[in-house]
Amino acid sequence: EGNVDDFRTIADHLESIDKSVKASYKTRFNGTDEALQELLEKESFMDAETALSYGLVDEIIDAENSSGTEAKKEQSVEEILNEVEEKRAEKIAAFTAALNKTFGQGDAK
Repeated sequence: EGNVDDFRTIADHLESIDKSVKASYKTRFNGTDEALQELLEKESFMDAETALSYGLVDEIIDAENSSGTEAKKEQSVEEILNEVEEKRAEKIAAFTAALNKTFGQGDAK
């Protein structure tokens, strides 16, 4: 049966992931640590200009002068949103599995 140690283990894993993500962003982010932490906690979406101002991108490509199309750009946004949703679903599934294990309700579905 699961117990509080399972939750600590999950929390430790999530904390480790959060630290890795933050360290990755910090290699380019030119804002304060507090600003980065706030953006990460809120899972903030930012436009290209904001990302450029924080140093997270090198340049903004003019869509009219690039080989990309509006459809490709929309597809990319959709792909990013799907990835975020998949990661969120994985975290929820792991947490639900831990709850079910701890409280003896079998496997998570």
